[in-house]
Amino acid sequence: IYIKNNEGYKPIDLIKKNQVNLDDESKNDLLNLLEYRKNKTFKMNTGLSLFGKHENLININSEEELRKIKGTNGILVFYMITCGWCKKMQNDIKMLCNRGIKVYVMESNYISQMLRQEYSIEGFPTIYILKNNKQIKYNESDRSYKRFEKILKK
Repeated sequence: IYIKNNEGYKPIDLIKKNQVNLDDESKNDLLNLLEYRKNKTFKMNTGLSLFGKHENLININSEEELRKIKGTNGILVFYMITCGWCKKMQNDIKMLCNRGIKVYVMESNYISQMLRQEYSIEGFPTIYILKNNKQIKYNESDRSYKRFEKILKK
């Protein structure tokens, strides 16, 4: 219910703008259901639940927050809570944070289709190295904290 399409609209916006072909009764039912889900959905900071809590772990929950990290140094991880590869990175993420490296994480529920295209997100985790005002996609299989630390300290 929070994911936006390429034009920046959530499902509820499309229904309210009459961009979905529904009869009045179905439209009202769907609007009521979406409002109910919106009010009952617990929006927790999922990065905390997967990677723990640390002053160097920054959870990104919107495109606006993602844009603000341009020009910073660290790593950016797009992840999914249920992804086994993401779970395997937990200790390495903690080690990076403990070593003073900023780790920016964005959970899949907050990633729009536009961001998926912009960052070439085809699976999880998708990792970017943030260094010297550049964002470079990390495609190596070695996802250890030692490897990331070595790249960032060069």
